[in-house]
Amino acid sequence: MSFQPTIYFDPEVSKVNGVASNPNVPYFSEAPINLLDSVNLQPKHAFRALSEIHVTKIESDQAENIDKLLNQLRETNPGMTIEKPDAICCIPVASLGEPVEGLQQLVTAIASQSSALNNEYLIYGNYPDYDSSDKEATDKKMDDIQHWTKENFPGLPARFINVAYKPDHITISQIRSDYMNIVIQDALERGLPYEQPIIWLDADVRSMDSEALNIVAGDVRNGNSDDIFSRSNLHFALDEYGYDGQNSRQLSSAVRATIFYELARREREDGQFRSQMGYLEECGLGMALGNYVAFGGVDVNEDYNEASNLADSAILNADRLLPLTRKIFTNARPAAQPCDVENGIGFHVLPPAIIDVSARRLVANADTILSRIENGKKITDASRLDGEYSSFGAEEILRQSKIKEVSYSEVSLSGLMHHTAKILAKNVSPETRPVYLESVLALADRL
Repeated sequence: MSFQPTIYFDPEVSKVNGVASNPNVPYFSEAPINLLDSVNLQPKHAFRALSEIHVTKIESDQAENIDKLLNQLRETNPGMTIEKPDAICCIPVASLGEPVEGLQQLVTAIASQSSALNNEYLIYGNYPDYDSSDKEATDKKMDDIQHWTKENFPGLPARFINVAYKPDHITISQIRSDYMNIVIQDALERGLPYEQPIIWLDADVRSMDSEALNIVAGDVRNGNSDDIFSRSNLHFALDEYGYDGQNSRQLSSAVRATIFYELARREREDGQFRSQMGYLEECGLGMALGNYVAFGGVDVNEDYNEASNLADSAILNADRLLPLTRKIFTNARPAAQPCDVENGIGFHVLPPAIIDVSARRLVANADTILSRIENGKKITDASRLDGEYSSFGAEEILRQSKIKEVSYSEVSLSGLMHHTAKILAKNVSPETRPVYLESVLALADRL
């Protein structure tokens, strides 16, 4: 592959999903579903009608970039599309910092799927363009991983692209919005349907149950009309605590206990999209492409929390969205459990669809988290730890670990997990204690 000259996405002109919006108007009110009579909209016309509203509101220079990148994607990845893909899996890759070994693990994981050759994969490399050497280095890395994929998994429908961003304007919300805009334009030109399953993955994926993507895609296409989101069963890979050459046994017990606490909290709360104690993970999230367009796509006014903001927009637009989905998904099965519901919008969790992701980013944040606590500061949202709940848990773990430091030469990983569970059981509120104790011990049992 020979990547094309640098094409910038400039978030300064992308206020809402590429739309120049009035900052005083709530984001959800600008969703295309609010601009159409959804009750009388014909299902076969719904995706095109909604997408044309979405596309025409994108700033002209941004729309030009989408066309250029879509053409580049097609030119450098010939023959890598399917007439009727089971799912389109979108994977953002920080091409400047992501190690090649991690990308190889990612590709191996998706290639191991039973439905691997029936899905399409958009590997969306992105990097802050500090100087010309960044483009050269990242283009080479993406070129290498594309060739490696072709050699090791011939026929895998994976499309690669590498996109530059101005260093002070690159956010994960912007990245997801941009690659979704490319997917939408591509789908329009290819005539893909409203119910086309989209699955978000991340470069941290290390392995998956062989049926994971098939289960999520099937649930999106054939699921209950009100289950707007389908969700894999996300697990954090417990054998990947290394970060910049630092492995888990070199970390202090306070750091490790904080990591374990956060892993337990996120696994317990993931899938409860209105939970005050949870963070809705993007990796493993499935939805119909038409629904994504209908409720307005990613809100780029916020740097992160992309999945949570999608859920909020769907909930706030439920009165217009659900009449349309109930016409489109007419042969759907009854609602299944476990399904979290608010305002009629369902979020269906699929326990068999297990995806293991590396926990390395939590390790990277752990020293910073504890440093902030020691200096009397609250944990910031940037750490993806949810306010008082994680702050409280981490503070207790830090305090307890200072009272009795755990020796790694004497205590196993599983032992430390049980130590962490005891701390939580003693110090969290009675109504919360059982679920956190259960979550931490479940993690310990997987070690």
